[in-house]
Amino acid sequence: MPPRAAKRLNISDWSGVAATTPVDRTAFATSGSLAQTVASSGTTATTSAAGEIALGAIKGLRNVAFTSPTNGFSTLDVGHQATITLGVFYEVAGPPAPETVSATMSAAAKWRGSIVTFRPT
Repeated sequence: MPPRAAKRLNISDWSGVAATTPVDRTAFATSGSLAQTVASSGTTATTSAAGEIALGAIKGLRNVAFTSPTNGFSTLDVGHQATITLGVFYEVAGPPAPETVSATMSAAAKWRGSIVTFRPT
């Protein structure tokens, strides 16, 4: 039987999100086989409305600390599970624009990132 992979889940409750078709844009990125010290969520296409909520998640494939989220994002949560670290970042966006967040990791690691924006009410 294959070994169990480490899993981490973050659940957030946000007000001000459209009830119908809330998801506007998504993107993802990966370091592939490279170990790097800066990781990214990927960059969305231009958002549809001002005031969208953007949530980015970056998973470092080792225990790291995340610092310096970019582009006006703040850290919502960072958690460690076995040999991975999940950082979750958020921003209430301004005018329509592409959205992305990057963060510096305390050590070089392979990483995966994703981002989603939600339409406001």
